[in-house]
Amino acid sequence: MTTATPRKKIVRDLIDPDKLMDDVKIAGDLNGSMMEQASLFVHYGVLQANALRQVHDIELLLEVKKSQVAKAMRDALVAQEKKPVEAAITKDVELHPDVVHLTRSLNEAKLILDLGKVGVEAFKQRRDMLVQLGANGREERKGEVRTMGVKSMAQRVIAARADADAAAEPTRQPE
Repeated sequence: MTTATPRKKIVRDLIDPDKLMDDVKIAGDLNGSMMEQASLFVHYGVLQANALRQVHDIELLLEVKKSQVAKAMRDALVAQEKKPVEAAITKDVELHPDVVHLTRSLNEAKLILDLGKVGVEAFKQRRDMLVQLGANGREERKGEVRTMGVKSMAQRVIAARADADAAAEPTRQPE
């Protein structure tokens, strides 16, 4: 029975989905959330770019490994004085353990890239929510100012009526 040789992990986990979910949340402090928005957007944009570079690097490694394995298979067949059949070589290359490992690594790297894309999109949506929350807050404050203005005006009217009533009352002379 053959045992699989442990393979070195080549994909870096650049994005932690749990941390992303925590970072996207809007804290109770609207001003603080607005101030950290740009830096978080840049942070996840950089992570996405690094994830894309990682995908391209692994694609390159995979192509090189496929070429190396195919050349080794052709050379082995020629050494045995057999004619290499490209269809069979192509199939055998895809099943080679190193190629399978790199293919799986590429799939994992693409998953991390997709997380980066989701993160950047989430921060675009977060920005829109922050803008809307800020607009709602401004509208609420306008309403409070109007209400305070109406109350102030009503109090002035009541005071003016009281003054007018006091002036209209005949003064009594002590007897």
